[in-house]
Amino acid sequence: MEDLGLHKNLNAFVNENSLHLTRDVDILATHKKPLGVVMATVCPICKSPAQELPRTGDATGFDCPTHGKFKVADTIAAEECTRQRWEAALGKAKLRAKPWDVPTVMSEDLFW
Repeated sequence: MEDLGLHKNLNAFVNENSLHLTRDVDILATHKKPLGVVMATVCPICKSPAQELPRTGDATGFDCPTHGKFKVADTIAAEECTRQRWEAALGKAKLRAKPWDVPTVMSEDLFW
């Protein structure tokens, strides 16, 4: 009867080959962007190549050669506005930011 597998552990939460399970989890974990990794992207204001800043909170950060370092709140990151409107919004964000903070463009900066 042992040859028929009647004495096998049938617990659904126990894997016979636990190393295989661990290997799969490691592969899935590498699909996330590692914390602190800087990626190449495009400035939402001038559309020139920029570096994405490490993520902090609810905003995407950019380091643009023309506009410097700034963040855009995720709620407006996909908004298509004119360059003039974006630059005016960045100006408002810079006035609001503390000297040691990276300015964050928020919806009220673009639409008010």
